[in-house]
Amino acid sequence: MHMRQTPWSLWLRLVQVVCTLGLGVILWRSLDWGLFNDSIAGLHWSFVGLAALFLLIVHGFNIMRWRGLLPPNTISLSTLTSYYGAGLFSSNFLPTGVGGDAVRVALTGTRVGWSQALLSVMLDRGMGLIGLSFFFVPGLWFGLPDGIMERMTISFARLTGLWPLAAIGVVVAVGIGGVFVYRRGRQVQGMLSRFQQGDDKASTFRRSGREWVIMILISYAISACSILSLIAAHWAVLQALGIVISPGAAIWLTIIGSLSLMVPISINGLGVLESVFIIVLATYSVSAPAALASALLIRVLSITFSLLGGFLSLGQNWHTDKVGSDAPLP
Repeated sequence: MHMRQTPWSLWLRLVQVVCTLGLGVILWRSLDWGLFNDSIAGLHWSFVGLAALFLLIVHGFNIMRWRGLLPPNTISLSTLTSYYGAGLFSSNFLPTGVGGDAVRVALTGTRVGWSQALLSVMLDRGMGLIGLSFFFVPGLWFGLPDGIMERMTISFARLTGLWPLAAIGVVVAVGIGGVFVYRRGRQVQGMLSRFQQGDDKASTFRRSGREWVIMILISYAISACSILSLIAAHWAVLQALGIVISPGAAIWLTIIGSLSLMVPISINGLGVLESVFIIVLATYSVSAPAALASALLIRVLSITFSLLGGFLSLGQNWHTDKVGSDAPLP
């Protein structure tokens, strides 16, 4: 299944490249790299290993959540894990506008039907974000980062230079993104129409209202466990760099960082996530070089798991002889 890139998607990609390079240059020129090197030199590797373990647990919970949103007994756990790994790799390394979610839909669609696959991935993504709500109360109990809104306003004003330019940039980005989503939505509709016969084969599975409620509640609980593991990974990264601060910092880093990635102004959030770390940790009196070191350490670990996901998906026979079967074609 190949989706031709439209001029709008190419423009969106161009905006992302420009923003990514711009944020990178600003971060490069505004930091004391001597202090950054000192932060890296003092790494506690036991905590780095602990952070990697927590991130592995995050991916385990994510696979469990996605499996629960698919029709039961349609895809084996090993196959679904390879699909998840392929999507993870695509999100970070493939230079396309499709992304890992579309890869997951394409792969699972051959097993359960395209509408079921699309629904499962959309629900999986949505429940992952909704799960953040579970930690707002604990975050508020630890306390909001002091002056976070003022710092974000000032920081983004400096990053963009002029407020009129920032406003124009936001309007252009939202407009391009809206057209891109609309056109891609039409492509998805066409794809579903072309494979309607396959969907008819998979449409025998239906959930009752009670089953839907139970499925959503279980998915929410798994999301909360996944995010708790992600918070623990952030805490371990901070400990690895000798940054001893309130656990609330790890909560707000996870919440604000995850929400910031929803704004597609850079490639894979490059520069955006690092800026969030600097802004949030500054409210806890953490230096910018140390904050950037923690952001880059999280990113390196995430990229490592993306590479492992790509290797895991290698050699997987993704062709099937019928919808709902794990049996490979001869």
